[in-house]
This record gives sequence, C-alpha cells and structure tokens, in this order.
Amino acid sequence: MNRRTAFLLTFLGTALSTLALGGCALFPAEPAEERLPDIRPPKIAEKPEHVVARGRLVLTARGQGEVFSEREATLSFTAGDDTENARPLKLKTLTVRPGDAVRKGALLAELDTRNLDLEIEKMRDQLKVEEHKLILEIRKVPQNEAERLAQEQAKASFREQARALTALERRQSGARITAPFAGEIVRVMKRVGDEVKPYEPVLTLVDPTARLVGVRVADKDRPYLRLGMTASVEVAGVEKPLPGNVVHLPADAGDRAAPGGGPPDEREGLVWIRVDDLPDEAAPGTFARATFELLAKEDVVKIPRSFLYQYGGRTYVIVKDGDKRREVDVEVGLETPTEVEIVRGLTGGERIVGR
Repeated sequence: MNRRTAFLLTFLGTALSTLALGGCALFPAEPAEERLPDIRPPKIAEKPEHVVARGRLVLTARGQGEVFSEREATLSFTAGDDTENARPLKLKTLTVRPGDAVRKGALLAELDTRNLDLEIEKMRDQLKVEEHKLILEIRKVPQNEAERLAQEQAKASFREQARALTALERRQSGARITAPFAGEIVRVMKRVGDEVKPYEPVLTLVDPTARLVGVRVADKDRPYLRLGMTASVEVAGVEKPLPGNVVHLPADAGDRAAPGGGPPDEREGLVWIRVDDLPDEAAPGTFARATFELLAKEDVVKIPRSFLYQYGGRTYVIVKDGDKRREVDVEVGLETPTEVEIVRGLTGGERIVGR
C-alpha cells in the first residue's frame, strides 16, 4: 500500500467517525426514568362490632312547640253607632303599646262616641226629675181613677227613663276596653283614627306569670299520651331539661272547628304541659320541646338497630367467635328508633357484627 492509499483510508475513517458522532446530536436526549409512587391496595373497611349488653330500654315520643301564657284574652269593643247595622266607630284613645304591663281595670282603649257622655249626663238629670215626681205621686192617696192613673203613669215614665239610661251606659261601656286582669300587652292591632267594628280584635293581653308549654306530637303517638304523664321539657335559653306533667290533651281535628264554621283552632291540637319551676326567661313565645316516656323496660337484652339483619323472612344477628362468624336467629321485643330488645337468641356478652 503506497502512501496515497494510506492517506485516503485514514481520511475516510476520520470523516466517518466525525459524521457518526455528529448524527447522535440530532436525536433528542432520553428522558430520565420517572419514579412512580408505591401503589398499595386500599384496606377493606372493617365491619363494626358490638358487645351485647343488658339495660333499660325506653320508648319515647317527642314534640316541639313553645311557651304559652295560660291566661290570654283578645280584647274588642262591643259598641257601634246607634243605627240598626251598628256601623264602625273611630278609635279615639289607645293608651298602651306591645310590651306594656297593665293593672286590672286599667283603661286601654276608647272609641269616639261623639256626644254620648253628654247624653248620659242629661239622662241622669231627667231620671232624677222623674224620680222626684214619682215620690210625690206615691205619697198621695188616690181619691179617684184619674189620680190612680197618674200614679201608674209616673211609675211607667220612671221605668222608661231608667231603661234608656241603662242602654246608654251599656253603650258607653262597650266603647271602652279595660284590662280584665293584670298582665302584659303582646299585640296591638289598631291605631288611633282607625274605624273599628263591634267585636273586631283590638288588643291581646296575657298573664306572663301563668305559663304552659304547648307542643305538637305525631298523630301515631297521641293515643299513648295520658293526663298526668311526666315529660322532660327543654326550653331555649335554659341549660337543663325541666320536669313537667301533661295537663291537657288535644281534641280530634273534627272537634277543633271554630264557631261559625271557621278554621279549626290550631292551639287545640297541642299537648299542654305544666312545668312548675319554669324560669322567668322562658317568656311566652320561647321555643320548647318535650320528650314523653311511653314505655320503659328494665334489664333487657338490647342491641343497636343497625346490628339486626332481616332477610328472607329471617331475623338474625351475626355472632363473632374468635375468627369465626355464625348467624343466630333472634326474637325481637320492644323496638325504638335506635335500639331493639332481644327476647330470644342472645343472653348478653356476645360479640356481634354490624353492617
């Protein structure tokens, strides 16, 4: 091999090596291997277990409502004008506002009866005149029929004047509202200047010292309630439940219709409870709820309701013995929303498995 040939071979090898090395740069760099986190299979949730125990089982009923005043009166006027249709009169005086305390007999509101006071005063004066005439006539011994008739006319005139005065005084009384008992005004439905019809509600008066708790219970629980039954009462703002007794039970819906075919009185649908030590802060209108103990059984085998299985006509529990499990048929007694009495099948101390 001559020098020229050797030179060409050397040059060709160098060129091929350079080309190979440069071509590698044309390809992207291989990414670094990504490390994946260890994937662990999730734990299968373990079913809850419970040790069967004996104890007290109570069936209860619950209701909620509020504190009411035992003594409440909706007050109205009985007077209208002196026409046959008794048109409304305007409210002239209103002496109270909601929250005001009033004494028995206090004047609360009065209608504008125009000249009624003056008419009554004139009628009283006339009655005194007729009374004087009657006394003079009675002192006379009638000598003839004319004198006897004069006496009878004097008596009749006096009676007529007395009846007229009584009617005016009754009308005046009906145009005023006075407090029938000491208490607190909780509602005022009219303002001065409003026209008010006879017997239209104007004020509501309650006695805040005489209070009851009224609650509404489910229809299915009503037949089991009895007068005198104890209740545990919770009142908003009072820390501890208070003991009470049922003093009135609701009437049937058909017996609660208001007079005249109006809607039923909803308060008649409540169970009323007297709480002897009701604190002062439990004012009428305060939220309250009550729990009634319908039936209680002592020292019974009981389990949580969620540990009882029912399938294919069977009622059973799953008892755990070490690592083994077996199904045990049971007989159920008293049931509550959360617990069940077991009459047969368990004796207590067994460990059972729930859902």
